Amino acid sequence: MTQTNKLATAATVAVLGSALPALAGSTTPVEAPESNPCGDWCDTLKGIGTVYKNGDNPYVQELKFFGRYQWQSAHIDGNDVNGDDFNSSFATHRRFRLGAQMKFANYFKLKANVNLVADAKHTSANSINWGFPDVASAVFDEAKLTFDAGKAFGTGGLDQLHFTYGRQKLKMSQEAHTSSKKIKTVERSALANTIYRSARPVGFTVDAAKGSWSGAFAVFSDQIAGTEWDSVIGEWSDGIGYYANVTKTFSDDSELLIDFLYHDDSGDALVDWFGYDWAASVAYAGDCGRWGYMANAIVGDHGDLGNEDREGLFYGAVLMGTYWIAQDSLELVGQYQWQGSEESEGVRTNSRYFRADNGGDVNSGRGDSHHSLYAGLNWYLCGDNAKIMTGVEYQNLDTPDGDADGTTLWLAFRTYF
Repeated sequence: MTQTNKLATAATVAVLGSALPALAGSTTPVEAPESNPCGDWCDTLKGIGTVYKNGDNPYVQELKFFGRYQWQSAHIDGNDVNGDDFNSSFATHRRFRLGAQMKFANYFKLKANVNLVADAKHTSANSINWGFPDVASAVFDEAKLTFDAGKAFGTGGLDQLHFTYGRQKLKMSQEAHTSSKKIKTVERSALANTIYRSARPVGFTVDAAKGSWSGAFAVFSDQIAGTEWDSVIGEWSDGIGYYANVTKTFSDDSELLIDFLYHDDSGDALVDWFGYDWAASVAYAGDCGRWGYMANAIVGDHGDLGNEDREGLFYGAVLMGTYWIAQDSLELVGQYQWQGSEESEGVRTNSRYFRADNGGDVNSGRGDSHHSLYAGLNWYLCGDNAKIMTGVEYQNLDTPDGDADGTTLWLAFRTYF
């Protein structure tokens, strides 16, 4: 990245962190929560980001900074498609992001954050880059402007109506709806990642809610931009993705989530945000006392990828259960995932760490059937704001060259403010 682009990127985020005194008016200090004489580090962590809040100010109503840091390590031991043993250990700075959010002019919210580490030590590149990524399309995590149309003009019978434009997270699958700050497993399932893809396309989204129903409709550009500016504003010369979500919240706070994406593009799906023709996800999640549960069924079609073995239908399901050993402090987690396809290489494992550069031949993680079983223990030091995650995961993959399996031991620390 050139020095000019780095400065431009920094300025884009920094503009959220600056408000002229004339605009801010008289500042109302954010009251700190009551604490013991030595202070409460957890309350500080949760509230430190909000530096200004005044709903009566017509210009700037709120200004806050936010960030997350996630580190993890893993050891994998397995047998590859040739029957040979392999094992390797990894330590990864998984995510480091900083950003700012400003609510202004009563109806608008501007939010942007940047990625500050790209750790690829688990790949053949064996590299780590601190600071803004070298790849322009990876600098920003999100950068978007939201307009509260319901508050400005009335909702027309709705409880909420928002319009958003900019670089946004694609929320395909229940696990993608859940932030990485709050997921129960160290990594999302491979099936969820197949339709989520960590995609951050630029697009226009309408969010609405009425009673126990909520939903969203979005039109996204599938183009991975070549500059930081275009990764926020968007390039619309290639394919389009149409996304829809409907969510029903029941009286016990359980949720039914339905997601659908249709990708209209005759170009190379390997170099766009979505990478498949269409996909659908139906999930149900909730809690019952100390227990939590989630079930997610997914189906889709890869479309034309230039390789018949990797095209056609894919499908599968994810089941997860949780149990509080000590309420809000110590939690057991179990997850089972299966994914299959009609072609011989239609499913793929996660890059971390089954198909990482670990010395084993697992056909690049591609096959037609993949099972994974995860058991973990999460220790919440300050809710999801600071937690330690441990786990063990077994995976089995059927490939055209034979079966491969492996067991991974996980350890992770995650924090955010």
